[in-house]
Amino acid sequence: MIEIKKENQSLKVFSPYDEDLKEAIGSLPRSQRRWDGKAWIVDLHDPNQIPNEETNLEFIRRVCNECAARRNWKVYDSTAASSSQIESQKLDDIESALKAQIDAICEVLPKLPKGILKLVRWDSKKLRLQLTRFLDDKNLFDELYRASQEAFKIQAIGSFDAKQSFGFAFDIENHPRTIEALLSLEKVEYLKKHEATIKKLLSTGLVRLVNSQGVNLIGISIDSIDLSEINYTAQSWELAVVGKNIYWVADTEKFVKAWLEEDRYNVISVGGIVGHITQRASSLVQILRQWELGSWFEEWSTESLLSEDFKHCGNGWNEWQWSHPADKIIGHLKKFPNGLKPFIGDRTDELVDRLCQRKQELAEAKKESARNDAPSLAAMQLRDKYPSKAKLIEFAQKRIPIKKSWTIDRILSELCADRDFCLEIIGLN
Repeated sequence: MIEIKKENQSLKVFSPYDEDLKEAIGSLPRSQRRWDGKAWIVDLHDPNQIPNEETNLEFIRRVCNECAARRNWKVYDSTAASSSQIESQKLDDIESALKAQIDAICEVLPKLPKGILKLVRWDSKKLRLQLTRFLDDKNLFDELYRASQEAFKIQAIGSFDAKQSFGFAFDIENHPRTIEALLSLEKVEYLKKHEATIKKLLSTGLVRLVNSQGVNLIGISIDSIDLSEINYTAQSWELAVVGKNIYWVADTEKFVKAWLEEDRYNVISVGGIVGHITQRASSLVQILRQWELGSWFEEWSTESLLSEDFKHCGNGWNEWQWSHPADKIIGHLKKFPNGLKPFIGDRTDELVDRLCQRKQELAEAKKESARNDAPSLAAMQLRDKYPSKAKLIEFAQKRIPIKKSWTIDRILSELCADRDFCLEIIGLN
């Protein structure tokens, strides 16, 4: 872009560097032109001008237009048009250039091999793509290169960056058409498309949806959310196109489960020293209200609390080693005693107490079963702890007399004949 402006009795010429333009303006008498570090300043009137000779203004217009034609640049001449006309022309040109660039990227994306792209950045103005493997079609690579806002090779990445890698990056316009073009591709790493319909459109602009697999989703227009927050994580952007609207969406259940683990305290740290700790209210409560999920949460949480899906974790016999789908709900209730109770209902305490009681019963039953089966459980633990016969003999000799000719099974049998010893080995003495 070249811009010509009139300022008092001078002309100011703003332009990217061009050798021929520099030489042309430099041919003017030194007393009539100078460079101020940003623009050429040329006297509007030449005191020695010969009648009918080209004026400085005419000269500047001519050489600037010649340069623009050679470079395929635009000339904005405010000496020949009003400021409002120039600004209108600039806006039109910017819009035309943007449309051309979007057309170009939307044309090249469907030509690329399946699965060759990954989306690594989502910023307010641009999206960044990277190739997942070598693109051996040079013409296609060049077309993608030209259609991008900027294309460059990543030379170094931080260890905190889960998405971006070494190789070529292509910045493209963040625009509904480019987003739809990406979503139309069969596979783009870190970009997931949901086929969804709206269940409820809230007055706040938030939406509740259901996808083609019947999964409940929550959503918000991509214009209302900062999607750059997950730029450096391994998390994918999940989107749904409904009519002319593009929504960021999340699985309602997974989203709520993640918020069930929110911290109870705000910690302010200065220079590594904790300066202030405050207890805060549950953010999940506000989220449930924003998306009007009260009825859904009551049904989901009650179903979770009534579940009989208990699983034993680890090798111990304590009740806390039993996991349950409602453990996160109970954990949240402990951190925020009054937060979720109104959403679960009057039976909250009863349902929580039932789970705790059931875990105690399961723990006692597990212990009793283990006591009855103590010899075989102790033998298995000893076999794992002392896999070689030599190490097992070294351990056994401290307790009972044995013969080196005994087999491993015979040694274990003699050791585990003592019930109290077996209970000690399995931790139930």
